[in-house]
Amino acid sequence: MTPLAIKLVQAFSITKRVIHFYYVHTDGDENGGRTSVQNIKRIIERITQLPIETYRVTSDGPSVRGNFERYSDRIVILVRSQSDEWERFTAIKELCHALIDGEEDYSSEGVETIRELVTNNGWLDDEASAQVRSEQLAERMALELIYPLEFRRQDMATVEEEGFAAIGVRRGVPVTWVERALNVDHITACESVWKVLGAVDGALGADPVPHVKPYYRTADQIVLKEAS
Repeated sequence: MTPLAIKLVQAFSITKRVIHFYYVHTDGDENGGRTSVQNIKRIIERITQLPIETYRVTSDGPSVRGNFERYSDRIVILVRSQSDEWERFTAIKELCHALIDGEEDYSSEGVETIRELVTNNGWLDDEASAQVRSEQLAERMALELIYPLEFRRQDMATVEEEGFAAIGVRRGVPVTWVERALNVDHITACESVWKVLGAVDGALGADPVPHVKPYYRTADQIVLKEAS
């Protein structure tokens, strides 16, 4: 495998752990088959052992949908006010940075990173900066969390009749990502990565943090505080 392919498999491996703990330690999805963003947040808090504060912000500036900030005692996620589907996807994508980012992946130049990301809009790009590759990995992880492969397989059977936009509303996923996720080539690529990770199933423990009593909480929508 190339170094970038290894990064992708590692990112999917981390995603697999989050999914595992999501179903072991929470009551899972919201009613109607939507991934609970709040339960994903709780699992990532458990894994990182840092509290996560999530805020909705209003911005008239350049279009950056969200931002991730890590401090020694907490993680702060800022999500720009937008549609429900985009707020959900953005929140999960920013949460994924807490699991994969190193110091070299951080950039304060959010707008330039997004411009480069649009230019290099592939799975991973050898020529892209570390910051853009981090964004690409976080997006792939977010898609697997908010719109799991088993949901996509189900929706492939109804997409012609239901349409991408209706599926996006039902699943709570931006239509842009529904279209990409239901592309046959994309599903095949994801299946190949998950196949590589098939042997990991038995290696996952019962709790994301050893020797901590398991907990159970009610699934609900992500709570976005209005930033003052």
